[in-house]
Amino acid sequence: MPQRTKTPLVLVLLISTLIILYHRTFIWLISEWLTNPYYSHGFLIPPISAFIAWLRRKEIVGVKVEEERVKSKGASLILGFGLLLLISGSLYGMNFIAALSFIPVTIALLLHLYPNKMKAVFFPFLFLFFAIPLPVERFAYLLQLFSARASSFILHSFGLHVSRQGAQLSLKNSSFFVGEPCSGMQTLISLLALAALFAYFMNCSPIKKLAIFFSGVPIAILSNTLRICSIILAASFFGTNITMDFFHPASSIILFLFAFVILLVIARLLRCEVMP
Repeated sequence: MPQRTKTPLVLVLLISTLIILYHRTFIWLISEWLTNPYYSHGFLIPPISAFIAWLRRKEIVGVKVEEERVKSKGASLILGFGLLLLISGSLYGMNFIAALSFIPVTIALLLHLYPNKMKAVFFPFLFLFFAIPLPVERFAYLLQLFSARASSFILHSFGLHVSRQGAQLSLKNSSFFVGEPCSGMQTLISLLALAALFAYFMNCSPIKKLAIFFSGVPIAILSNTLRICSIILAASFFGTNITMDFFHPASSIILFLFAFVILLVIARLLRCEVMP
């Protein structure tokens, strides 16, 4: 069979197989993206992954036919691991494990069929991890308490009398509850995805790229804590109603811009430049 005919046919069979295996998982993912506040960004991840793959399309198309026939010894192991995750997740009703299995299964299949093209598409497939809703509720609760405690400490340092009971911060005439949406978990997950994308486009060593990525964790926690502090400070000056009606919605955007600026500063300090 000519290569031009074979390649589209193989891709059609591959995509059809993945749809059959994961159609229920895809439905679950869409439902989670619509309802899970921590993963409302999930709709953006697949298009971004596809765009990155499109940017490297010349590398994907430019592989010689002879090189494509080289098989990777690890492809079968990766495929077996992915199928094990899929079966386990399906049997025990753990949808996130079934969704996670999509990444190794797809990588293994592509690695087996087109091993020398994997370098170009490896990151786009790994980036799909940020679209998979994980059971982070327990960690979100701990982060919720930490954010309240840290905010209380900072506000006391500025001379503002704030009493704290659990995740509730109280002023003389008003109180604020640091709920799950304000715990910082959504910021942490979204910022890690942004940091991964940002590091990918940096022209520097893998160690520096990892440093940029992992810096997203303290940056997200710090940014969310400062956001809570700024909301309470605004409430002490302008009142609760004005603060919650105007400043509270805008603070999320300001928070993310602040976090991104810190990422830029860290990349600058590490002498990382954007790839041409």
